Amino acid sequence: MKSITDLYPPTARPIRTVQFGEGNFLRAFIGELWQSANDHGIPLGNIAAVKPRVVPEGADPMAALRGQRGVYTMLCRGRRNGQIVEEARLIDCVPEFLYPDRDRARVREIFRAPELCYVVSNTTEAGIALTEEEPIDVLACSYPAKLTQLLYDRFAAFSGDPARGLTILPMELIEQNGTALRECVLTMANRWGLPDDFAVWVRNACVFVNTLVDRIVTGLPREPAPIWDVLGYRDDAITVCEPFFSLVLEDKTGNPALEPLRNAGLPVTITDDLARYRERKVRILNGAHTGNVPCGILAGIPIVRELVEDPDCGAFLSDMVREEILPYVPIDPHDPDGVRRFANDVLDRFDNPYIDHRLLDISIESVEKWRVRILPSFCDAFHATGKLPIRLTFSFAALLAFMTGTEQNGTITGKRPNGTTYPIRDIHAAPFLASCSLPAVEYVRQIAGMTELWREDLTAYPRFTETAAEMLSDIRRDPLAAIQKWRNRA
Repeated sequence: MKSITDLYPPTARPIRTVQFGEGNFLRAFIGELWQSANDHGIPLGNIAAVKPRVVPEGADPMAALRGQRGVYTMLCRGRRNGQIVEEARLIDCVPEFLYPDRDRARVREIFRAPELCYVVSNTTEAGIALTEEEPIDVLACSYPAKLTQLLYDRFAAFSGDPARGLTILPMELIEQNGTALRECVLTMANRWGLPDDFAVWVRNACVFVNTLVDRIVTGLPREPAPIWDVLGYRDDAITVCEPFFSLVLEDKTGNPALEPLRNAGLPVTITDDLARYRERKVRILNGAHTGNVPCGILAGIPIVRELVEDPDCGAFLSDMVREEILPYVPIDPHDPDGVRRFANDVLDRFDNPYIDHRLLDISIESVEKWRVRILPSFCDAFHATGKLPIRLTFSFAALLAFMTGTEQNGTITGKRPNGTTYPIRDIHAAPFLASCSLPAVEYVRQIAGMTELWREDLTAYPRFTETAAEMLSDIRRDPLAAIQKWRNRA
């Protein structure tokens, strides 16, 4: 079988973007966005991908990508508008994969090039943080410090020309990621004693954009050979993702460098208020997970797709989203239908036949997740209607049932009604373990009244304690029967 490199040579374009991170997510996210822009006649150019961290001498984790000269296939599999889709797209806009130490001269050369416009990163949530660093002329350890060195190179090369600033797009999943990265760069500039003019240039000429990204990328399939047979070529760097794509960029100044991204042919939103989009994601996507996972685990359901395929669980989840969460999510006045579309997309994503998203993985730190993801919707629904939102109340009872467990040698386990066990991984487990053997109504009262957990006393809501206790007893007997019972009462 021919290799992808035998059939598809890379397309020569100027390097206009440096990307810190070579992993599957960026290859199926930024790779597709830049490819789509170029294919639509928007000249975003090519990307040079830089591995954020130094690897041991002799190791070459990017060998497959380098061997294919950055040409790879992105395979999109899942549901779109309720229909199964499977689409392959050739990506040829990432011709260079560089190491920060071995290829340092080349990375510095790119940063001093006039045509460079963007810096993109995905260095994990812990990547936007500082470490103790050597002097500025020694290759830095942390990503923000490396970026500071390279920005200073550019500043010096162009004598601080404000027209040579860069648009910097961090994709790390932390709030205010652009703001956080800029502050790290300015902190490093101060530590290294760099000129005040450089700090002014960073603040005024470079734009650090707060972003929100959303796409599930599963990466290289375990057995790629059947896919190669369909494609008609071998691709050792193929990456698999879901059809859903969302990039939200916060722009309060009208940065013209963001317009090509908006027009690239993919769902890119530019807004002056990123917070409402973050809240949308947290309440609908994350809230639907957190609100339904505990009971699913107790019922012995292993993955999200099987949860939504169960007639009662699936209907319960859908009704929770549409009736008790969706009405209270902030709406963008420029896109009033966006929240409803997002909710529909979420339900499609949960039913992706190609992704096995384990409920036990989602259940980690469920207590804090319930407070952040569910409680705001619960409060809004109650204050709007004067009544307990039944499904969200049920999710609290299911959380208490899930957190009913025992500890032995530092390991906490819960037990399903059928006798099988599951791990409980939660830093807030102690009060639940201390109270879970009490009668149901006392267990609910103890936990619901813990203002240190919820930032308010949930027992103050009329009939919350009694209702949640009845639900808890039902769940402990038979989780699926409990869902069916309370679904019909909502």
